[in-house]
Amino acid sequence: MQAPASLPRCSPCPRLFFVAALFLAIWGAKLIVIDRFGSDLPYWDQWIREGEMTYAPWFDRGELWQNLFTPHVEHRIVPTLVLNFGLLLIGGQWDARVQCVANAALHAAIAATLFGWALYRLRPYWAAATGITLAVVTALPLSPDNIIRGFQSVYFFTIAFSFLAMGGLLRPRAFSLAWWGGLLAGLIALVSLGSGFLCAVPILAIGGLRWVFRLGPRRDAIATLLAALLLLALGWYGRVMAPSHAPLQAHSLEEFLLFYLRCLAWPRPEWPWLAGLFWAPWLVLLVQRWRTRQTPDLAADFILATGCWVHLQAAAGAYARGTGGLPPTNRYGDLFTIGLALSCCAFGLLAARRPRRWLIPANVLWLLVLTASAVWAVKAVQWPLLKAHRIQSLTYERNVGAFMLTGDYETFAVNEQPFPITELLGKILRRPSIRRVLPASVRVPVAVPGFDDTLPAGAPPLPYRHLRLVHGADEWRSTPLVSSPGWWKFETLGVLAAPGATFELVALADRRVLGAAAPLVADGKSWRTVYLPAPGEPATLVVRTGTGTDWFAFTQPVKVTSLGYRTEQFTRQGYTVIGLGILVLVLGLVLARPHGKGLSQTPFPLEANR
Repeated sequence: MQAPASLPRCSPCPRLFFVAALFLAIWGAKLIVIDRFGSDLPYWDQWIREGEMTYAPWFDRGELWQNLFTPHVEHRIVPTLVLNFGLLLIGGQWDARVQCVANAALHAAIAATLFGWALYRLRPYWAAATGITLAVVTALPLSPDNIIRGFQSVYFFTIAFSFLAMGGLLRPRAFSLAWWGGLLAGLIALVSLGSGFLCAVPILAIGGLRWVFRLGPRRDAIATLLAALLLLALGWYGRVMAPSHAPLQAHSLEEFLLFYLRCLAWPRPEWPWLAGLFWAPWLVLLVQRWRTRQTPDLAADFILATGCWVHLQAAAGAYARGTGGLPPTNRYGDLFTIGLALSCCAFGLLAARRPRRWLIPANVLWLLVLTASAVWAVKAVQWPLLKAHRIQSLTYERNVGAFMLTGDYETFAVNEQPFPITELLGKILRRPSIRRVLPASVRVPVAVPGFDDTLPAGAPPLPYRHLRLVHGADEWRSTPLVSSPGWWKFETLGVLAAPGATFELVALADRRVLGAAAPLVADGKSWRTVYLPAPGEPATLVVRTGTGTDWFAFTQPVKVTSLGYRTEQFTRQGYTVIGLGILVLVLGLVLARPHGKGLSQTPFPLEANR
């Protein structure tokens, strides 16, 4: 096979700009979704796995490590628990919004890293096409649960550590630093998700082929095979069975295959035939790689191994959740959409092996179909689902917040809740250690005397919150308030814009203003949130309306940690982050210059042969 002498590529500095631009664009897009539809309230399994099984034992008895490795249904999810527990310790509050922002950064980093790999291994057009693919399948909310639920980093950690394991262990030189890093990543993948051990299967297959066809030293091939067998053995030994989930399994080969194809057709699982179109480049690369199996090509091996991993994840999902052959729930989508970027990379590797004029038009058509499918899925399916999630989250916040303030379990038991077992959720919410770290949306307010709960006629009520009304030219001062870190969150209603109007915290010692709200003008029909920095010393809250006609109502303050406050403000900057990403992209294009010697036709030459 004749190969071009080199593959032109830009210098390392512009590549870093391009990678950073994609990271910022994806992260900014996710921040917009989190700001519009997210909540700080933990959801569903978080209450039992984080609150009851991890945080409460730590705060009450100092127990941690064993609880981190305790199975959750069929899974061990150690990296997710470590991340969320670390955020809790840093911030001092169990805030799902903080978790979501961290998860979004993790997912964006995975996409940006894969894009960086493509920039280094592929010709410029194919690298750009891979970047576009990653932007489409990652920035768009194709798996909305994974954006607005803090527990969903399990999928991102599984992708990251599995890809690192395959990339490291498939290096040609065993026992190198990268090889040991791959083995460590594989071990972490085992405790990232129940299907994490599947990363060992492609490593075993490719390692076996290298051993059979003597691609590199046999000692290195044997070491890779043994590492893969170790991961498989540990994964099988540590597997967890969940008999209660047996009814969810596929009950026939037809159900299994239909669910499997629906997974590979994501983001349009209702059209299983799209799986053939989306994965055609990867399948062609697989066939060509088999035909040239005695030739070293680690770039193709990596794409084929990671693509095989995606297929194994789809098969595992079809086995465990394939009953009825129905489409998979959207939280699994990110496991499959990463495979579309791999398929686009396969286009580039095919073009490097045997350049064909029709490959670029075929890739353009492929990208158009993928983009149209993704946009339709967001508009018709995922966006309405996000709106429903937002309404549901507000309901959960209201019901849990009411229970925290009133202790009325009978009313709480008949209302919608963020966890299906009411008795257990009530038990968790009654724990003093959990109550101290609950997020601001349901946290018990700071007790400030002098609130009489009166409102003007026609003003919207705010159930279960103590209110104070200031009207006319009155001035209201609170009793001395205890100092605390972080911020205070108030809900406000009415006008605070006339000359002399104030809403501020004043130091008791010397009358210094410690924090003040900006002028507020409202229609008196909707409550607005105001934040003031919590006083670091004894202080009073001073409120004046400034005129004889204005009135202003406000609630008792709720404590918000600095991390929680800063995160909420940061989520409102999604468009700014995207704009910064565009600016970085433009700078990268300005700096991009082709340079001398490019990449050899075998992008990953065997180190042993150097």
